[in-house]
Amino acid sequence: MPALAPSVTSFRFATRRAPVSLRSQGRKRSLSFSPHPFFTGEVARSDGGGERRPFVWQAVAVSFAVALGLTSAAHAETAAKIYDQNCSVCHQAGGMGMSGTYPRLAGRASAIASLPQGRRAMISAVLYGMAGSLTVDGNRIVGVMPPFSQLSDGDIAQVLTYVSHLSGGKPKAFTAGEVAAFRHPPLTSADTNGLAKDPALAKAAP
Repeated sequence: MPALAPSVTSFRFATRRAPVSLRSQGRKRSLSFSPHPFFTGEVARSDGGGERRPFVWQAVAVSFAVALGLTSAAHAETAAKIYDQNCSVCHQAGGMGMSGTYPRLAGRASAIASLPQGRRAMISAVLYGMAGSLTVDGNRIVGVMPPFSQLSDGDIAQVLTYVSHLSGGKPKAFTAGEVAAFRHPPLTSADTNGLAKDPALAKAAP
């Protein structure tokens, strides 16, 4: 919509509730639209001059949706970089792991993150590391995972959301507050191994 000239301007919003009028310096104009989520309406000079021009509010909604999409894409890109820099050496690209050596995350993390005790186990493993044995895909793995407590709560939340969404899984996203809640009291790497061996987790992600 073109910019308004500097004389008296009035915008009138017609909805199911009482109309709302806004006045400012500019030529007097009125705007009306339907209450549908995607609004359509028109802008016209109420002094009778000029033409009536259609105003499509779908454009506003589309712009908002695009902004949200760009934000989501930026978060996904950041999470992927955190994973590549800190996790991919062991868990490999795409979280596929290495059979008998490093546990697979793709497909398993989504099932684990769907359970409250699974979310605790995942956060604790990143914060405090893990030491001992673990059976994944029928293979017993013995090893040590270093802690990554130096990462911020936000970064840990992003990377855990990233791995839990690999292979199409969509459990709810991890949050920085959720991670912060498990920083105290601290655990040992043996403690986190015990959390990972919860029978419910073994059943959900064998």
